[in-house]
Amino acid sequence: MFVPDRSQRIRSVPSCNIRVGQAATQGQTVLAAAGDSGSEDCYPSNGSTALQVDYPASDPWVTAVGGTSRFGPGDEVVWNTCQGTTTITCANGGGGAGAGGLSRYEPRPSYQPNIWDWAATQPCGRDCREVSDISANAGVGMVVYANGAWIHPGGTSLAAPLMAGLLADKNDGCTTLTGVYTPALYALYDQGVYGTALTDITSGDNDLTGSNGTDWPATSGYDTATGVGSPLAAGLSCPEVTSVSSSSSYPGSTLTINGLGLEKASIYFGATAASVQSETATQATVTVPTGSGTVTLSAKDVMGTGTRTTSFTFTSPPPPPPPPPAQTTQTAGYDMVASDGGVFSFGSATFHGSMGGKPLNAPIVAATVDPTTGGYWEVASDGGIFAFTAPFYGSMGGKPLNKPIVAMAVTPTGGGYWEVASDGGIFAFGNAAFYGSMGGQPLNKPIVGIAAGPTGHGYWEVASDGGIFAFGNAAFYGSMGGHPLNAPIVGIAALSTGTGYYEVASDGGLFAFGSSPGRAPFHGSMGGQPLNQPIVALVLQGAGGYWEIARDGGVFAFGSAQFYGSMGGQPLNKPIVGAVATGG
Repeated sequence: MFVPDRSQRIRSVPSCNIRVGQAATQGQTVLAAAGDSGSEDCYPSNGSTALQVDYPASDPWVTAVGGTSRFGPGDEVVWNTCQGTTTITCANGGGGAGAGGLSRYEPRPSYQPNIWDWAATQPCGRDCREVSDISANAGVGMVVYANGAWIHPGGTSLAAPLMAGLLADKNDGCTTLTGVYTPALYALYDQGVYGTALTDITSGDNDLTGSNGTDWPATSGYDTATGVGSPLAAGLSCPEVTSVSSSSSYPGSTLTINGLGLEKASIYFGATAASVQSETATQATVTVPTGSGTVTLSAKDVMGTGTRTTSFTFTSPPPPPPPPPAQTTQTAGYDMVASDGGVFSFGSATFHGSMGGKPLNAPIVAATVDPTTGGYWEVASDGGIFAFTAPFYGSMGGKPLNKPIVAMAVTPTGGGYWEVASDGGIFAFGNAAFYGSMGGQPLNKPIVGIAAGPTGHGYWEVASDGGIFAFGNAAFYGSMGGHPLNAPIVGIAALSTGTGYYEVASDGGLFAFGSSPGRAPFHGSMGGQPLNQPIVALVLQGAGGYWEIARDGGVFAFGSAQFYGSMGGQPLNKPIVGAVATGG
C-alpha cells in the first residue's frame, strides 16, 4: 500500500512492481501487510511450519503492518484465532494470525530495536530485519463496499490500508511528505509515547500452527508480534497548533497550546523554543520565551512540522506590585508557631490568635506573616490554612495531595500565597501565580521550604540536600545541592531585593548565596556549636541580621537582629516548627 502525495488516491500495486527506494525519494510511504499466517508465513503455500516472514513486508524500505484484535476497551491483543492451540488443526481449518518474526535475507536497519537474533547464521547474518513495525486491527471485520456488495473482511490486508489512511491524514497536516516512515516511527517510539501515540500490545503471540512454542510473544515495548504497538491517530500527526489560550502575553507567563501530536513536540515562538511544562497528544503547557513583536507559534518533532500554526504577539510584562504600606512605627520581634498551632510572641510582635488548643486534622508545619496587616497564616501538612488578622485566599485542606505540605510563602503585597509539598508540587492562591514546580519530576531529596521572589512573579524551592529550584523571575544564585552537608537543610529565606538567599541546616549551619553587591551577607551561625534541639527555621531582619529558631523554641540572634526572648527551657505541648518576623 502506498501513501502517495496529496493529489493521488491510495492504491495497491503488485509487490513485484514496487520500486520502494524510488517511492521514498518521491515522498511516498510504502506499507505492506505482514501476512495472515503468523510466525509460519509459508505454511499455507508449502505446509512448512518453519519460522518465516513475508516479503515485501520484510524489505527495510517498507513499513510492515501486523495485526491485532480487540474485544472491548483495554483488551487489544495479538490477532491469532488459533491462540493457545498446540495442534495444527486450527491452522488447517482456516485460522489466521498476524505475521511477524525475523527475515532471513534482509539485515536489520540501525534504527530498529534488536530484540531477536537467529541462533544460526542466515543469508542476512544473525542480526536481521524484524517484522512487524506497527500493527492495526485485523481480527475484527471492517465493513467495506466491494464488487457491488457490503462485506466485512479482516486480516492484515485490512490493517495495512487502515494505516495507509492514517498516514495520508498525517501527510495532510505536515509541511513535507513522510517518505520512508519507519525511521520516524521508531524515533517516536524511543521517546516513550505509549498512551498518546501508541498502544502497547502485551498479550498473545502469533504462533498459528502451535509448532514453535510461541517464539514471538507480545511483550512490553517493541516485539515482533505487533511491532511498536497499535496507532493512536492524534499522537501520530505532525505536531499542529490549532489554538492557544491567549494570542498575546509576556515572556515568563504560562500558555496552554491545543493541537495534535504535541506529546513530545518542541513549541516555537518564531525561531525561539519555549520551555514545555507538561504535554499530552492534544495539549501542551509552556512558558513564553523572550521575544518581541508578532511571531508564528508552531510545533515540530520527529514526525515533522505541522501545517497548522497560529500567530502570537509579545506584550510587556506587568509592572511590579507596589511596596507594602510603610509602618508608622518600626517594630522588632518575632512570633514562633508550634505543631499544635500554638503561637508565642516576643519583643514588639503582636499575638493575633492561634490554633493552639483547637482540633486539627493535621499538624501545623509552618507560618508566614502578612506584610500588609501584620497578621499571619498557619499552614498544616494537609494544606489547611488558618488566618489570623490576615485574609483567607483558599487552601488545599480537604483536597487530595500526593505528598504532604511542608511550607508556604506569601507574595510581597500580601494578596496571595503558595503552598509547597514535599514532592515540590506548588499550589497558588489569591494573586499568587503558578510559575512551575518540581511536582512530578525526579528529586534526590524531598522539598523542605519555599521563598517568594522580589516582585511576586517567581519563587525558589529548596530540598533537604540543599538543591535549589528557581521558577518565574526568581534567579538561581547557587546551592548546596551536590555538596557535603553535616546536617540536612531545613529551610530557605530570601532577601526582599531578590538578589540573594540563605539555606539553613538543622545543625544551625548557614549558607549564603547571591549576586554582588546584593549577595546575602553572612553574619554568623550555630553551625558547629552545641544545640539542645535542632534548628527548624530561619527568620530575616532585613539584610542586617537574622534569627535561627530551634525545635525547643531556642532563639539565636546574629548581626543586627536582637534577642527578645525565647521558649528555650520552657515547657511546650508540641515542638516549634516555624517563626515569622514582625519587622525591625
